[in-house]
Amino acid sequence: MRDDLDAICVIEKQFFESPWSKEDFLSHLRKRDCGILTAIQDGKTIGYLVYQRGRDFVEIKKIAVDYLYRRCSVGRVLVKSLTQRMEGTTAKLSLTVEERNLDAQLFFQRLGYQAVAILRDSRAEQPRDSYIMEYVFSSSEPETVQMEDVRPCPIKLIVKNAS
Repeated sequence: MRDDLDAICVIEKQFFESPWSKEDFLSHLRKRDCGILTAIQDGKTIGYLVYQRGRDFVEIKKIAVDYLYRRCSVGRVLVKSLTQRMEGTTAKLSLTVEERNLDAQLFFQRLGYQAVAILRDSRAEQPRDSYIMEYVFSSSEPETVQMEDVRPCPIKLIVKNAS
């Protein structure tokens, strides 16, 4: 787990203006309702997804993939893995995406998420509005993730729960 956290912190610094520290991740993992999925390729952590369970939903708190593995479906496999794990245990998955993050909006939209609300930021300096996006489970058969779907990069991907 320690090696995973070291790699997660490196990836975290690639993407976030205010990255979580190793202690922030450990604090998150200590909570009973929280977890982290990690994507592993050839023994190396290449991506992660942080989530927290609510009463009738699961919230995706963070997701990131190492720059070298972007556009290789790693993020999609992480989200689909969470979706499969939570099927039947909750009504929906949700997350907050900044309005300026069009890539994330389109990524989650392709995975079946819809914007359901706007969070207005009332800070005087550099307001950052966000969208709340949700994936609501349907009564039809859940879609399964096939590792062969990971394209175009020829990688063998393992997703595991880091908790």
